[in-house]
Amino acid sequence: TIILDWFLSLVFAILGLLNWMQVHEVPGIFYLLVSSMYCPPLLSLIQKRLAWQPAYVFRMVFAFILLWATLAVGDLAEIYSL
Repeated sequence: TIILDWFLSLVFAILGLLNWMQVHEVPGIFYLLVSSMYCPPLLSLIQKRLAWQPAYVFRMVFAFILLWATLAVGDLAEIYSL
């Protein structure tokens, strides 16, 4: 699960940077914040500070829906004709 978390964190960080540079700053910031939700060191910090961690199933379903929406109908999909 840690490898998947790092992978999703990297994917969302790249999507955030691409959105920031090519589309608009707001979705870029959103994707960068989402990438922090999957980064294991930040996730453990959130868990220590809030004594709460999002459920693994919720995070995976959220990632799938967000990736589908981004790559299917997002502005980046239109730019790169995916």
